[in-house]
Amino acid sequence: MVVARATADGEAVRSPRRALVVGSGFLGGAIARALHGESIHVTVAARSHAHTLRCDVRNEADVAAAVRATEPDTIVLVHGPGDIDWCEANPERAERVHRTGAENIVRHARDAWIVLVSTDNVFAGTGEGSDERDAESPANGYGRAKLAAERVVADAPRSLIWRISLVYGWRAAAERPNFFAETVRRLAARGEVEAPVDQWTTPVVIDDVAAWAAALARSRPVGTLHQASAEPVTRFDFATRIARALGRDPSLVRPVERARSRYACRPPRSCLTSCSPLRRSLPRVRGVDAGIDLLLAAAPAGAAAPVRQAEATR
Repeated sequence: MVVARATADGEAVRSPRRALVVGSGFLGGAIARALHGESIHVTVAARSHAHTLRCDVRNEADVAAAVRATEPDTIVLVHGPGDIDWCEANPERAERVHRTGAENIVRHARDAWIVLVSTDNVFAGTGEGSDERDAESPANGYGRAKLAAERVVADAPRSLIWRISLVYGWRAAAERPNFFAETVRRLAARGEVEAPVDQWTTPVVIDDVAAWAAALARSRPVGTLHQASAEPVTRFDFATRIARALGRDPSLVRPVERARSRYACRPPRSCLTSCSPLRRSLPRVRGVDAGIDLLLAAAPAGAAAPVRQAEATR
């Protein structure tokens, strides 16, 4: 495993910069906006015709046409099914989409720098945490699918495998719920939340993913890089902290065992660490409390009402 290292090709990049982001969901959208903020011309490609460029990453002709149309110097892959439970129920289909999409991109990328956004689920999660040097041992179908894509992209001459721990933040109505957004929704409605006391993670607020995307686009490193907060927390602790920040009764968060919850197929410790020297030059990753406070202070219109109601009860 090659730990991420910076490259020295900045002057060789054509101007203006152009990026193709394959995937338009929660993560893909945030990364696209961050790259746009770096004065990079960004095209988002997805299967839906509602997006800037329609592209089914499984279809080689679609991928070839997308690359020809955009001539990117950067390609960010946030493709394939990301619902861990669906991937666990459909492991062969999930792996085929992730691997085939990566193969098509690598085949037609020309000289572009390729970034694959990956996951902590490529590790078994039985130790305290996994860094870039550790051997992969996927915990579930999603992890196996992502690892299949990783191995394809890693063979490209200019590529970065960017593994990110559990990402949380506000989401658009059409996007799949994440742990934070769903917990806020339930607690704001005074509903109960079940969260495992024995499933640990090192969560990353979406704003910090965006900050890293911008910084990585400037340095264009190659290899493998992990992004995670320095503070491991259980899902139960995470949900309890959200409840307290909202002014809700923490007893609304009910402790459960991972094996008896919807998180049964997740690694017991979905915790990433990093040994990469690049971390010193990248923005700091916030801890859980700071991330929650950041999000609640900037709640979007769709979420502001329940948050304000919660604050009024403090």
